[in-house]
Amino acid sequence: MSARAKNFEIDTSSNKALAESLDQCIDREDPVYNKILRSLATKAMSNALYFSTGSLSEDHYFHYGLGLDLYTHFTSPIRRYADIIVHRLLMAAISDDPDEDLLGNIELKQLCTHINSRHRSAQNAQKDSQELFQALFFRNKDPEEDPSCTVDAVVRGLRSNGVLVFIPRYGINGAAFLQDKSGLVLTFVDDDHAEWVPGSIERSEYAVTVKTATSEWMYRLFEHITVRITVQPSRVHSETLKFSVVKKSPFKADLEAKFQSSGQGLRTDIVKEVTTADKSKSSSEMREKVIVMGKDVSELQKLYHQTKEKDSLYTFLQNLHELNLSDDR
Repeated sequence: MSARAKNFEIDTSSNKALAESLDQCIDREDPVYNKILRSLATKAMSNALYFSTGSLSEDHYFHYGLGLDLYTHFTSPIRRYADIIVHRLLMAAISDDPDEDLLGNIELKQLCTHINSRHRSAQNAQKDSQELFQALFFRNKDPEEDPSCTVDAVVRGLRSNGVLVFIPRYGINGAAFLQDKSGLVLTFVDDDHAEWVPGSIERSEYAVTVKTATSEWMYRLFEHITVRITVQPSRVHSETLKFSVVKKSPFKADLEAKFQSSGQGLRTDIVKEVTTADKSKSSSEMREKVIVMGKDVSELQKLYHQTKEKDSLYTFLQNLHELNLSDDR
């Protein structure tokens, strides 16, 4: 549906056909379009899972994205636990006695369940971390005056009460509401002045239309608009970002910079900017100003920071093992 909004067709008959049709979906007037379309296609795919080959039939051994009928997770410089398991299985398979150290199907199934669970937890932690740094980045900025808070956004999805937007400058996705909880809708007296008035919203296949007694405003898929980013505080949950439509037209400064960068986008490294700003402040200032989930950052560091190697129980036990002094000898 998203591709048809710009008169493109996506062929999903095979992974090769999908890749080729995505390559054809190029809007020379908008370098962000293909990036969003690929992101939507990826999110529609099922997440890959680790499993033991003894627990599923052979038609599950494929990798859709890579176009392989038989695929196994192999190795990576970061040495995830799945890498280590595959290494051990390969070593057992080529040893003189392959059955000696070879894990059984039940053991592998349990390991795969554990690895899949940890992988989901890592993804959730990554998402939470990104949202934290995004909130820290915008927390002390004046949204009315700070130019980093007013940005270009692309409509990437439609809802009954608003639109989903992608912000190329920061690589952020979010929802921008066009109707509030009381039923008022967002309209514009002119392009620079927004206000909430009685009205209704109609959603069609490729657009959302805001109707009032005197005007209509249509938001089409992949249309560029201008939004303002603010931080939404909460006494219960962590802070989140709020996106408000301030203009029906694109934010020209972002568009011009986007084309000057040969279509690579403006994605700002928010984590880098926040950490750089933190280093420039004294630790006392940070303790006073940075409160996360009701706790001082220094308290969270004591609870969750990486254990120093000299204090690590894992390092201690590993040294014992290497010296052949472990209890299981």
